[in-house]
Amino acid sequence: MIILTFCGIINKMKDEDFYMNNKIKLKTLSVGYADGETESESSDYDFTDLFYTKNLKVEEIMKPTSYIISGRKGTGKTILAKYVKVKQEEEYKILSSQYINLPDDIKQEEFIERNYNAIKEDEYNLFPKFYILRTIAKLILSKKISLIEHLKYSQENRFFSNIYSYFKYKKAYKYLKHFQNERYPEGNLVLQELKQEASNNIKLSAGTQIGENPLILNSSHENSHSESVSKNFSINTFVTHIEKIEKNILECLKVKPIMLIFDDIDDIKKYIDNDTQVEKFLIGMIKCVKNINSKIYKQNKLNKCIIIIRDDILQTLNASDSNLNKTIIVSEVNLDWIGNKQEDMLINMILHKISQGNSSLKNKKPNEVIRMFFTGKKYSESLSIMKKIIDYGFGRPRDIITYLSIIIRNNKNRYKISHTMIKNAYNEYSNAFWNELQNELSFYYSKEFINSIKNILSSLGKINFSYQEIKTIFENNSAEYRHIDDFDNFMNAMYKFGIIGTYRREEGKKPKASFSYRKDGNAKLNKNDSITVHYGLRPVFNL
Repeated sequence: MIILTFCGIINKMKDEDFYMNNKIKLKTLSVGYADGETESESSDYDFTDLFYTKNLKVEEIMKPTSYIISGRKGTGKTILAKYVKVKQEEEYKILSSQYINLPDDIKQEEFIERNYNAIKEDEYNLFPKFYILRTIAKLILSKKISLIEHLKYSQENRFFSNIYSYFKYKKAYKYLKHFQNERYPEGNLVLQELKQEASNNIKLSAGTQIGENPLILNSSHENSHSESVSKNFSINTFVTHIEKIEKNILECLKVKPIMLIFDDIDDIKKYIDNDTQVEKFLIGMIKCVKNINSKIYKQNKLNKCIIIIRDDILQTLNASDSNLNKTIIVSEVNLDWIGNKQEDMLINMILHKISQGNSSLKNKKPNEVIRMFFTGKKYSESLSIMKKIIDYGFGRPRDIITYLSIIIRNNKNRYKISHTMIKNAYNEYSNAFWNELQNELSFYYSKEFINSIKNILSSLGKINFSYQEIKTIFENNSAEYRHIDDFDNFMNAMYKFGIIGTYRREEGKKPKASFSYRKDGNAKLNKNDSITVHYGLRPVFNL
């Protein structure tokens, strides 16, 4: 017993010595990129190594009914979809997949179709379906499957059934190829109209009867009567092709599985000015993908279309369409790293990135990484630095990665992250944090409305205040804030997006702040509670 205790003390001393003498500089650490698309395309490392899977979101999105990845900006929606795409391609060699920035891609497709026929207003609800089918068709045509490949990778072991499926695939593939070549020919010229002329010659000789009355020609020579026919052909509208394209696509998808990922669908607002039309488009797109998914899954279980959308926008759409909720309940995979006390998972995710991004750290556990790179004699002291960084954001990977990246860039040759480093990077981070938040708010509010948030909180000059205090400033400067129609809605908007929270003082304890994004506050702002400005925004608001 004494020997075991002695060995334990020795091992602990070795561990302490290792943490104290850690010589891995901060500049060698990799925390990934704040933007998921940039991270997935980086040549610095394989992003799948840094990807965190222990929250089981990969398994969730691969369920047959799941096809919506939702979450706040910066929660990792794009990187999750990219990870699934890569892993599916690796496991199923016959699968073709494509990641699509939907607003740009669908607008380009719309411009192409306008060359043939103007899209009528009542056809716009069908256009998303045509667009998705067209995109699937192009993916099918990107690689033709051989019979040997089909027999090798088919999920069914019935030989004759597979032969028959392949025969139908070839026929459907031929139709899609013909449609593609005929409607979208290569080159600079676009065929607008077809014109066909025909000449019908009728030879007349003696004894020929024309019409009802007999006419006898006594002359021996022949007479010729010529009739010219002109026909004009216009290009069919896309609506006429939907049914047949869908039928042939479904035949192809039994043999050739595909995966489509539509990202940034909420950015369609860049092209549609009317808010009501934006809502209708997004609701229509969600329902359309659900319908298509149910059909293509029956053909092959690998077939899937995925939509990436912000959860706040999804909630807004849900309020506008009573039938959307039942779709969302079974189809949504939400990324929430901090709500309902999930902070530990967020910490482990960041530490996983750090350990996997450096070859000498790959076998280190999260608690070991914390002790190595965050100052503090005790583990709890080192952990407190990490938690402080989390408090300065919205509990999103993007916020933490942004803060750590600034600290590492400014302290390249240091070995540990300290409270002083966090303080020194505070102002720069706060500006980046506010810029990201402005982008998020722009979906709902005007530039003037967003600027008013900064102006009114800056003019208060206080971190903590009452509801009446800020309302007084608003009323005394009503001309400056004339574009704010309803002050209560203004305050609730700030609360909803985490710009402000509430705090309470309990006897013998420090004041405790609550925020909507952490789900430890009320659904709406309580006017009777004391109000506090979010930690990450205080420097940018000069507070």
